[in-house]
Amino acid sequence: MSVTTDTPVIVHTTPGAVTILDCTGLGGQIVVGAPSRVGDVRLDAEALRGSLPLELGNDGVVRVEIYDVTGGLRSVALDEQLLPGSREVALPVSELSSGRYFAVVRSLGWRAIRPFVIDR
Repeated sequence: MSVTTDTPVIVHTTPGAVTILDCTGLGGQIVVGAPSRVGDVRLDAEALRGSLPLELGNDGVVRVEIYDVTGGLRSVALDEQLLPGSREVALPVSELSSGRYFAVVRSLGWRAIRPFVIDR
């Protein structure tokens, strides 16, 4: 594919990202407001703490919810506008009983789900 214009041309889109080909022929990717990486839930059973690492590509509203296996919303760990960068979101595991849970991360139509188990 050749490009003969000075403006970027969209060549492929996926949820949360747009791949572009600019006028120099070099490709690039733009992440649109969604976390570019969501790590696994980290649990410290002795301290009754948990965290979820996030790496944001752009600023945007990020919501982290905790669900049980029946689909019931147990907690909202985060619901705010965040700037790009890396961070650890504290999870309220001390409020949860033993069982299987899901941390659901949402940002501008993008979603990631990370399962975790609390065994006390």
